[in-house]
Amino acid sequence: MSQPTDVSLDRLFAPDSVAVIGATENPSKWGYQYCRRLLAAKARRRVYLVNQNRTPVLGHPTFASIDELPETPDVAVLCVPKTAILEAVEAAARKGVRYAVCITAGFAETGAEGRVLQERIVAAAHAGGMRLVGPNCLGLIDTRAEFHCTAFWDVTPGPIGLVSQSGTILLELGVRLTTAGLGFSRGVSIGNQADLQLHEFMESFVDEPATRVVVAYVEEFKDGRAFLDAAQRVIATGKHVVLIAPYGSEAVARSVSSHTGSLVSSDTIIDAAASRVGIVRVTSIAEMMRAIDGLLSPARARGRRLAVLSDGGGCATIATGVAGREGFTVPAFSDTLKEQLKTVCTPESGIGNPVDYVQRLNRASRIGSNAGGIVTAKSYIAEGTVEEGLASLWLGRNDQMDTLIDFDADEDDFVSADVRRRLLRMAREGKKA
Repeated sequence: MSQPTDVSLDRLFAPDSVAVIGATENPSKWGYQYCRRLLAAKARRRVYLVNQNRTPVLGHPTFASIDELPETPDVAVLCVPKTAILEAVEAAARKGVRYAVCITAGFAETGAEGRVLQERIVAAAHAGGMRLVGPNCLGLIDTRAEFHCTAFWDVTPGPIGLVSQSGTILLELGVRLTTAGLGFSRGVSIGNQADLQLHEFMESFVDEPATRVVVAYVEEFKDGRAFLDAAQRVIATGKHVVLIAPYGSEAVARSVSSHTGSLVSSDTIIDAAASRVGIVRVTSIAEMMRAIDGLLSPARARGRRLAVLSDGGGCATIATGVAGREGFTVPAFSDTLKEQLKTVCTPESGIGNPVDYVQRLNRASRIGSNAGGIVTAKSYIAEGTVEEGLASLWLGRNDQMDTLIDFDADEDDFVSADVRRRLLRMAREGKKA
């Protein structure tokens, strides 16, 4: 049977009913953790628990098999041992379930034998018109639908969407976003992507209204062209796409193969493709968080003329070099603008472009990450107010300058220089940053 199609995946992320196959009272097993999370939102949907012994779980009755359920659930969460997974998939497909989320591991990531079993469960799913998430995944979440089909942590609703081959990246990003006061709109751990693949989940964000930035953690592109096409459609709606793709090496290739049974894609190809469609590529979670911060900022570059502000000459030189390498100009200020700057900077400050101000703070005004420019770091302005001269520069209203790079002498800025460079490149190429 040919592969079923469902572009929106709406029923997967917002089901009316869900069944946990392999429900258990043992807190150390997945079948317990998923029951606990799903039952917490039982007011939003019907939750059925399947345990072959009919043992109550968390005070709720169970069914011996999916065949006994009073209706066909939209989603079946499979938390059974690998030896029982084929039978569970066949039963769910026979029942008419639309989507199965396979938490079970031990498939293509373990070698040839596991790959054969993986192919068999996909074939069984398709025979019944069912789509499969995973296997070897940690589930999915949709905060608008209050569908928390993952095992860990309380999720904060927010503007970030995530598609990840790694379940731990899903969990780690959830913690980082919560700490940063942000949160998820929708997220999914795709695991081995034996059936439903990266580009299909990316496509689901095109019409997802709560999402502003989509993050993709990818170890292998099974269909790179389809991913780029989907990412372009997402970007065309005004959303941003951040790609975390580990740079390849022999050690990375070994790690990826044992993790999800994938092959590492070419770095050169990934970089070129990402740049062409306007995707921001990063290589670490720390870089990703800084990219998200910059992309959520309301400030956008209007052109290629930059003003550079720094609290030290070395930092100013680095920032100016980055700008020049990426095709921007750092023009000298007019005498009029220099006179304006003198009213807000200390006498020791350099008031050309770059502005090398001296941190002798009398009355300090802290400018945060949303103040202006492509990426703005923390900075302290000396005696005076921003409105008395620097406002026109910061907000891009000065006739001489299009935007500003604030390069403070802070360790985070040196770490984030690569993210800054990529955002500059996007602006230079006319893409929405």
